[in-house]
Amino acid sequence: MQKRQIGILKGLISPSLKRQLSVAYIAPDGRLTSDDPNSYSGKERVAYQNALIKQHPDTGYADSIIKERQEKKKSAFFQPKKEDEKDKINATPTLS
Repeated sequence: MQKRQIGILKGLISPSLKRQLSVAYIAPDGRLTSDDPNSYSGKERVAYQNALIKQHPDTGYADSIIKERQEKKKSAFFQPKKEDEKDKINATPTLS
């Protein structure tokens, strides 16, 4: 099957099939779990999210994690510069 056709098939999966009560996946520490990755914090949260995305990429959980990460990247890109950065840019060099 061509890559293009696979992409089309993924787009045709109905939302009702993606919506699930829980997803069982192997946690980063090697145990089987159905924990919500968002219940963790910091690096542990990212590790659990990555494990879920790798093992079940076609679920609603994975879609929401990916969407959240993309929104963070977009907001960081369009975020206004901090005052310190503006001062460094606008500072004129002086001759001593």
